[in-house]
Amino acid sequence: MTEADQNSQPDAIDLRAKNATGDVDGRWPKIHLIYFFLAAFDLIAVAGGLYLGHRVIDIFTRTVEMDSQWERRSTEARKLVDIAADANEIGISVFDTGKFKEVRVAFTSEVTSFNTLLNAMRQDIEQNLNAQMAERPLRLLADASNAMRQLDRNAKTMSDQLRNGYVSRANFTLVAMQREYRKLRKTVEELHGLFADVKRANFAANEHNVAQVAKYEYVIGGMIVIMVLCVAAYGHFIGRLIKRKYMELQKANADTRAFAEELETVNREISSLNRDLADNMKKLSEAQEEIIRSGKLAQLGQLTATVAHEIRNPLGAVRTAAFLLERKFKGKVEGVERPLQRINNGVVRCDGIITELLDFARSRTLQREALIIDHWVTGIVREQAERLPPQIDIECRLALGETTAGIDPERMERVLINFLNNASEAMVGKGDVAAAVVTDSPKIIVETRATSRGIEISVKDNGPGISEENLSKILEPLFTTKSFGVGLGLPGVEKILVQHGGGLDIESQEGQGATFTAWFPIESAVKEAA
Repeated sequence: MTEADQNSQPDAIDLRAKNATGDVDGRWPKIHLIYFFLAAFDLIAVAGGLYLGHRVIDIFTRTVEMDSQWERRSTEARKLVDIAADANEIGISVFDTGKFKEVRVAFTSEVTSFNTLLNAMRQDIEQNLNAQMAERPLRLLADASNAMRQLDRNAKTMSDQLRNGYVSRANFTLVAMQREYRKLRKTVEELHGLFADVKRANFAANEHNVAQVAKYEYVIGGMIVIMVLCVAAYGHFIGRLIKRKYMELQKANADTRAFAEELETVNREISSLNRDLADNMKKLSEAQEEIIRSGKLAQLGQLTATVAHEIRNPLGAVRTAAFLLERKFKGKVEGVERPLQRINNGVVRCDGIITELLDFARSRTLQREALIIDHWVTGIVREQAERLPPQIDIECRLALGETTAGIDPERMERVLINFLNNASEAMVGKGDVAAAVVTDSPKIIVETRATSRGIEISVKDNGPGISEENLSKILEPLFTTKSFGVGLGLPGVEKILVQHGGGLDIESQEGQGATFTAWFPIESAVKEAA
């Protein structure tokens, strides 16, 4: 790096804090520690507010509960007065009715109710009030109980005197009874007044507690105001500090942008090199695949020439010998027909393999004809159905109607026949060779349809399907999973479809059958055929 380059480099930006004179002191101001103080202050204010809320709720709850209790006790005291009044009226009614027994039963019932309620009140006071508060209410309840007993005795005495005819004595007893009743009423009313006084005293005490708690609201409010002022002051200071740092960072940012632009330029150049490298790698891979394919085709050409020269002539001799043996021994020697038929089948199979090899190795110009595709497919399927095993059900779903396309019927017929034979052999096998997986109710579905890419002809079966591993190799020449054939059927089919401007699609999953679809563009096909 030259001296000029060194001088052109941006000055380093020191982001350390500066003191009041502008000198760098090597550290950032510790003013941020105020946040901890403000947070603690905020927690104290929140805790105080929660405490006040809890205290107010507690006072309110206790006030409501105590008001309810003393209101209930006041109600029970008023009820004692009502029961005593009812008992007094019942006792006096004996003068008017003369029904001594009925009056006595009713009076006793009222006394029982009075005593039951009085005992419940005594138990409530003993359990819920301290000894000092319970002393006077318990004494008044005891006086009321004694007065009721005396009232009960006077009522009984008065009833007995009237029953025996001592009216004057009964009147005297009535006067004593009324005196006891007034005493009882006064005692119970005094108890009721005591309960009301206690209720008012409790309410006043709770009001005082609420007033005491309310004083703390001003303290908490002051704390919140102080906290807000501190936050505002600190925010102002931080704003000034950030502004200063921002100005320092702007210069560093400008240098960073310049460096980023240089880095982006370098990155674009590297990306361009990577794309070129990827394209070259792809081309190299395609070239390698083409070399391998060409090598296979070259080997196949040599194999084809050898097979054509070395096998076809002996096959002709075998076929001629078999024909002569059949003419000579047919109908004369028992059991000779089946071996001869096997010889002929073997010769036909070998001759088909030789034809398949020669046809795949040669390339010839398509002889297109304009045909109605659905009619052409129907004819081939009807012809092949007679040659396929009888247990296979064939269904056609043709949707092209009168659509016409230009195809080489001879070569395209090989495509459809190959599809049908592959489906049949996958489900039920071929000839004497049993299928690896027996398919229940084997069925082949032939479909035609028009799509965006042209005409599609599909053949679908419900056989065992194709494994994922074999599916990736099935279009390679010489690859086959059958015990017969040389693995040129589907590669030959693909070659025919490519010549027609189309292609071959294969879809399959193990156990769910397979679908072979041939497609080719309809426009170009018709135009070329025309």
